Amino acid sequence: KRLLAQVNASYGAMTPDTLATQSLALAAEDLAEQLERQPGSTALAHSKALWALSMEARQNPELYFVHRKGFGVTCKTPIKKGEFLVDFLGEIYPPWAWAEKQDAIRQAQKARGLRDRGPPEFYNMQIERPGGDAEGYSVLFCDAMHENNYAARLSHSCDPNVEVNLKAINGKYEIHFITTRDILPGEELAYNYHSCTDSMKEVEQAFCLCGARLCRGSYLSFVGENNHSQVLNAKHRLIDRQVMLFKALAGADKPLCPQHV
Repeated sequence: KRLLAQVNASYGAMTPDTLATQSLALAAEDLAEQLERQPGSTALAHSKALWALSMEARQNPELYFVHRKGFGVTCKTPIKKGEFLVDFLGEIYPPWAWAEKQDAIRQAQKARGLRDRGPPEFYNMQIERPGGDAEGYSVLFCDAMHENNYAARLSHSCDPNVEVNLKAINGKYEIHFITTRDILPGEELAYNYHSCTDSMKEVEQAFCLCGARLCRGSYLSFVGENNHSQVLNAKHRLIDRQVMLFKALAGADKPLCPQHV
């Protein structure tokens, strides 16, 4: 009961329409019939809403509501192991632009009196650009919040049936989703987010609802309090960072251009 209370506090109280699991239409109809036998106008209103939801679900078979996780993605036809599933699409940001965007979002939230509630959500993916790239080693951020496809809707699972592969094709990086085993029709498609944080509060809020036998309990991995700052302070103090910067500029083949700033 205590764990359920924590889940409700993070995800919101459970309502009748969120009881639907894999068969949205059947689950909605079953609950609607139960509510019809209960007294009171509230139960009747919920029942009518569920009948409407059932009708919409039958008209749109691809509609699939994953209990408490929101909308997920399932397959309609069998998929073999090792098959290409979909590209992960989004807007690409270098680290400095991504940091600026996050700062702007926090400032806008603060100005409007808003604050983060509930578990963190992830619509972005980090791309590690190898050192052999003409632009040099770096980490890029692919943000699927606004520009995306259905790949951004895949949920996390501690026992996933999809994996992520980074490919370089014709000079461009592509994020491919590949199946890791045979998948039957109706199965949810999910991959391991491999997300980490140095905030124990975020770990506790990020309840994992994948239902796997070996579920970790959270879709975030804890890397230690202020882990990033500890590494910087121990290995890359201010003088060290300046030395690394000057060495990189001195060893550059071409002078620094305005577009690189």
